[in-house]
Amino acid sequence: MTCCVIALALAMQLIETWRRVKAWFGIAPTTNTADHGLGTIVATLLERLTLPAVRNTVLTLLVIEAVVAGGWVYAHRAHVGNELAVLLFETTGFGRALCDLDVASAANTK
Repeated sequence: MTCCVIALALAMQLIETWRRVKAWFGIAPTTNTADHGLGTIVATLLERLTLPAVRNTVLTLLVIEAVVAGGWVYAHRAHVGNELAVLLFETTGFGRALCDLDVASAANTK
């Protein structure tokens, strides 16, 4: 956590240095006209989601994520089922050796 604080302090130093360089060259600082609180962020996000391209992109990414997750579960259905059996019924054996190819050693664990 200390490294995060140090990184934040360094980032703030860079921002302040950039502000001073801009002032030295006579570039006027921009003024914030709106509060950048959570309400503004959510309102901006909802406004951007009304755009058809953004909505279609988000929907496409959610479908791709669901297909990939479903494919992973389908490919590992035996392992996931064995792990659930271990968690629910406290069994041993194949459930403990999730993706282990050595079936004989998995069957001998008790």
